Amino acid sequence: MKAFAFWSLLTASVWAVDLSTEEAEARLRMALQIAREHNDRALVAKVEKAGRDFKAGLPEDADKRLREVEAAVGIDPGGWSMAGQPLFHPTAAMKAKQPELHAKLTAAMQSDDAAQVRAATQEMLTVLGDQAACRMDAGLAAKQNRALSVKPRQRGYFWRL
Repeated sequence: MKAFAFWSLLTASVWAVDLSTEEAEARLRMALQIAREHNDRALVAKVEKAGRDFKAGLPEDADKRLREVEAAVGIDPGGWSMAGQPLFHPTAAMKAKQPELHAKLTAAMQSDDAAQVRAATQEMLTVLGDQAACRMDAGLAAKQNRALSVKPRQRGYFWRL
C-alpha cells in the first residue's frame, strides 16, 4: 500500500504542468481570436475577463481556468489543437524574426529569382520549426472553410419547385 501511495505521488508530480506566463498569454490570445471569430460578445467578454484575472499573476488554478475558457471557444484542452487540428503558437523568437523574413521574401519575390524565393521560404520554415506545418494546415483549413461557407445563389424556375 505504501508503494502505491508513493507511486501516485510521484506520477502526480511528474504529470503536473508548470504553466508559464508566456504560455498562458499565448493560449488566451488564441482563445480570444477564436471567440471573436464566433462573433459572440459574451464569449469574448469571458475570455477578456480571464485575461484581466491573469494580468496580476497566475492564480493557483490557472491551467484549469484556461482549459475552461478553451473548451468554451472550442479549443482542445491544452490549447495546441482545435478538433484535432494543430494550432499555430508563435514564439517571441518567431515574432522578432518576422520583419526581417518578410523583407527578404518581398525582395526575393520582386527579383523573380526562384532560387532566392526558395532560400527565403526555407529560412522561414527553419524559423517556424515544427509549427510550420501548423501554419500551413491553418491556412488550408481557413480556405476550405471559406469555400464551404459560400452558398450558391438561388436563381431560375427550378429552384422554386
